[in-house]
Amino acid sequence: MIFMAQAQQQADALDAETESAIDGFLNAYRKGAKTTGERYASAMRNFARWLEANDKSLWEVDWRDVHAHLGELVDGDASPSGFIDAKMGIKAFYVGSELYVPEGVEVPDDPTDHPELEGWAILKEPSKKEQALNTDDFSLALHEIQMLADGVSSPTLRNELIIRLLYQTGLRRAELSKVRLSDVDRDEREINVQSDKSWISRVVPYQPSLDFLFSQWLEGGYRSAEPTADTSPYLFPSKKGEKITPKTVGRVVKRAAENAGLQTVMYVDAGGRERFKITAHTLRHTFARGALDPDVGSGQINLRDLQQLMGHKRLATTERYLPNTDYVRAGHDFGPG
Repeated sequence: MIFMAQAQQQADALDAETESAIDGFLNAYRKGAKTTGERYASAMRNFARWLEANDKSLWEVDWRDVHAHLGELVDGDASPSGFIDAKMGIKAFYVGSELYVPEGVEVPDDPTDHPELEGWAILKEPSKKEQALNTDDFSLALHEIQMLADGVSSPTLRNELIIRLLYQTGLRRAELSKVRLSDVDRDEREINVQSDKSWISRVVPYQPSLDFLFSQWLEGGYRSAEPTADTSPYLFPSKKGEKITPKTVGRVVKRAAENAGLQTVMYVDAGGRERFKITAHTLRHTFARGALDPDVGSGQINLRDLQQLMGHKRLATTERYLPNTDYVRAGHDFGPG
């Protein structure tokens, strides 16, 4: 048995330069996520052996080699996570090669950066969570928004303003909790937002229908009734601190949905916690869908503008909100004559 293991190690051995580069790659990744680095290094060794079997080295690679290698993984018994490790490991190795590849070695550009490799994945049977999150039931109709607003718990005026702001602006719950009084321009009906994700400031508008709620909240004695209102710079102070928390925003929406009879449990997570259909993010999703889909809302905002309004770094993130369309019918109706 020992002899067989030694023979296998010799058969799997890579040349010294390749081993050195992959060891350097592993050491570089161990400084961050150790487990990820080990998986990526293992994937790179498998790729290097595949190249060797096809009379190529790591320094002669292009996208076609990656395509062929990943194709064999798809046809084989690779798990979805193993496939992702292979693709991401190859990408990470070439992108960061200057950190561990010796001088004088000409390293090709990232071979995974090619249109033919975009969107590659091994599909697996969706979990209950994935099935829930992939449904189209996460956009609310206008009458359901009204039901939410009518179903808020006390303090009702504040909570209705929270729900309508989430719906009209598409703000994340953390963003809404951090809105300061100075961020709100009531003359222009605009709110300046500092994104938690991108750290880039953006401006989102709201509609005249919120003027009354804003007036009552700010001048009608509702905000000033909060114990910390006098010292808090935030739009929504809390009873114990300067501002409400994102968790409070989420709780406002969930309770309103329960009171309105709209709430359902979608799945139970690994920690035993129930995950609900209607959350603060549902209102953000509804804002986006309504902006793009005339069957849901106005459908009048273009994709680039919506990207800016939602604070997305990548346009591809915003594209997820595009409605499914009948492309054949669109060709009939709008194709050149």
